[in-house]
Amino acid sequence: MDEINKDLAFLFGSGISIPAGLPSTSGITERVLSGKDVSRHTSTIYYNGPPMFGSPDEYIPKVNVFLKRLKSEIDIYYSYDRKRIINYEDLYSLASQIHDSESKNYDNPAIFSFIKQILADSKDILSTTPYIPEHRWSLIDLSSEVTNYIRDIVLLEMAIQPKKLEYLNFIIDAVKDSYFNRKRFFTLNHDVLLESLFNKYSISFIDGFDQPVSQLRRWNPKLFESNQVSVYLLKLHGSINWYFLEEDGSYTLSTPLNEFWQNNPRVNPLEDRPEILVGTLNKILQYSNPIYLDLQCSFNRLLNHSAKLIVSGYSFGDKAINSRIIQWLDSLPSRKIIIIHPDPNYLLEHVRNAIRISWHRWLDDKKLFILQKSVEETNWDELKKMLTK
Repeated sequence: MDEINKDLAFLFGSGISIPAGLPSTSGITERVLSGKDVSRHTSTIYYNGPPMFGSPDEYIPKVNVFLKRLKSEIDIYYSYDRKRIINYEDLYSLASQIHDSESKNYDNPAIFSFIKQILADSKDILSTTPYIPEHRWSLIDLSSEVTNYIRDIVLLEMAIQPKKLEYLNFIIDAVKDSYFNRKRFFTLNHDVLLESLFNKYSISFIDGFDQPVSQLRRWNPKLFESNQVSVYLLKLHGSINWYFLEEDGSYTLSTPLNEFWQNNPRVNPLEDRPEILVGTLNKILQYSNPIYLDLQCSFNRLLNHSAKLIVSGYSFGDKAINSRIIQWLDSLPSRKIIIIHPDPNYLLEHVRNAIRISWHRWLDDKKLFILQKSVEETNWDELKKMLTK
């Protein structure tokens, strides 16, 4: 059946959004470590700008000292690999491991000795709670604050409208090409780049949310089983406009058309922060949680229904995503993957080992093809030739 399958899949990472003016991983990491122009609101949300009441922010210095301590530990761990660039996802992952261990959310005996050392190194940070000098701060509180801080900076950096979309016209050309049937777009990005692109060109797509009712689009993963349209969008790590809401006593994930719930007594956000995944290996633990389990199951099913996969902007750092790609590509001889990257040798040096091991075998078996161009230089005609030869 796969021999005549003309369904097409795309997998995008953060690199595809940079030409639109959205931040790079290194840019977000730099801001996370510096804390520049970031302050904490009394609602616990971190925002752009100086403190509201003029006095110095007592959270930022403590968070930044703790982050530098975490980074020093990660630097030591990866000292054997000079190519490894430490980023905010690594910092988030380690902070979340500390929090999960301290809160007993996940048992982790391996981190016990490290936590004892962290407690000793963090005496000054933990000696007082910000703005309440008579209270000590716990490591649970500090690690929770750090993860919230990183998430909020990610959201601040991502919550901008794309400055340009024209370089993604190859996607629109692919969508409109009748040679291929359904097109499945899987993205690891939190931004609204693809939604903006599809809306600009009036492309109908299924993203897992129903049509609006009372200004809310509610989560309905059964839509991914629909054949009503040919374009599917799965945001595997959440989105800047996804919120868990309580509505008349029940809970739902929704993407509101505006912030109407602020004046709607029937609807309350369970958390002020949008629903996104941040971190490295900790994401795998969250893939079994509600919503993400829906997404992972749909990702697996829709990828298996696709004959070809085009990858751009993704550095193959997610072990669970990589495992699905490997299983999919090796399952049938007719399946192909095309990677768009201007420097494939650099990419190969930085991918995870499971991908690196298979890379040359796939090339020899003519299952892996490289389009050595940036995403801005990519055009659909060239991609289509590679897909159909």
